[in-house]
Amino acid sequence: MKFLRSAAIISFITMYPAMVIAGEFQVSPIMMNLGKTAKSGVITVSNVGDEKINLQVQATEWMQDKEGKDHYSESTDIVFFPKIISLEKGDSQLIRVGMKGAPPQSEKTYRLYIEEIPQPKKANKGKAQVAIAIRFGVPIFIKPTSESLKGLIDPVTVEKGTATALVRNTGNVHFKITSVTVTGKTAGGQEVFSKEIQGWYLLAGAERSYSVPMPKEVCSKLEQIQFDIKAEALTLSSSRPMHKEMCLP
Repeated sequence: MKFLRSAAIISFITMYPAMVIAGEFQVSPIMMNLGKTAKSGVITVSNVGDEKINLQVQATEWMQDKEGKDHYSESTDIVFFPKIISLEKGDSQLIRVGMKGAPPQSEKTYRLYIEEIPQPKKANKGKAQVAIAIRFGVPIFIKPTSESLKGLIDPVTVEKGTATALVRNTGNVHFKITSVTVTGKTAGGQEVFSKEIQGWYLLAGAERSYSVPMPKEVCSKLEQIQFDIKAEALTLSSSRPMHKEMCLP
């Protein structure tokens, strides 16, 4: 994957013309699986920009709380080298990555962050400079000895016109939710409401709720509401009957 300045950064440049722009680099692969079949691997970082760049590398443990929010903390569970990279234009560097110990009983998750170190540049007189650095975290999954991919949706609830589903990862490996689709049907089976939400990773043992508010005039017509969760290798569905009281504020 190639990392360039984003549209947000470009609009920021119009306000700060003396900004120091981050370099451009590619990372491959953008995800790594380790375990009993592969205890180490390599990540290639390439400078595809016009200037020399310096990068620093850091390993963090990746966990999710009860609300499914991501949390990161520095970790020494992952072995990697080098920690500092200097790349001239067109150059590439291998980062060697390895796991410590035997494969776990439940998948462990990390991110290897590769971040540009902004280089000091001489400021023009009377003009401030703002440095923007690109940072990317490569997901690293330490697979368990025996994998179990499972998930479920807690009973769907509807309160004050908002439908909510709690998705639980009940297996010992992560899955990545690609879409969450909420549909509402009338008594005759006619679909009168549909909403799709973008998903995210759900780590082993974690859970995340998805809520969708419905227009009052639509909600009162519904006889049934259904959540369909699609992941890379998993599909979950859950529905419940509706009544008008669920739509009241």
